Amino acid sequence: MTDTSTGTPTELPANDGGILPPFSGEEVDCTKCGNAAAYTFYRPSARMLIDDRNGATLRRGPLPERLERHCTRCGFEWDEALASGSPGMTANALAHALDNCTPYPVELSSQVLKYMAVKLLGVVSVTARPDHPLWQYDAGEPPVPGHPEPAPDRSDTTKDTPR
Repeated sequence: MTDTSTGTPTELPANDGGILPPFSGEEVDCTKCGNAAAYTFYRPSARMLIDDRNGATLRRGPLPERLERHCTRCGFEWDEALASGSPGMTANALAHALDNCTPYPVELSSQVLKYMAVKLLGVVSVTARPDHPLWQYDAGEPPVPGHPEPAPDRSDTTKDTPR
């Protein structure tokens, strides 16, 4: 990995729109090959990285402090949040998943999402799929808006048709 930031790193904002999957513990199964062993490396926050990751050279960043996991069999790599308390899904991470995966057209408040997450974690064990796009950390930048296509010209619909 090559850190392309210059000068002293500045602290990243606490809530910049992205979220990492929670720490999955020492005994973790690779989501690609099912192997039950992975190396864990601490990575400090970085403004920008040029990284050879899973067979592709990517430009990533900004990234928070994180744990980088490497499968010992297939070499698949993924990032996880720092270990805080017991391993597994946290209420905040599950609330993030609920907020982004509910099929409702209505936005739920953060208090409702957090309450749902706490209640769910009380009755089920949840594991994040780190390869899912939901957990691909980004800086919360909105996508570049596309240019809408004009509607097709349907001049024949304006004519009065005799009945």
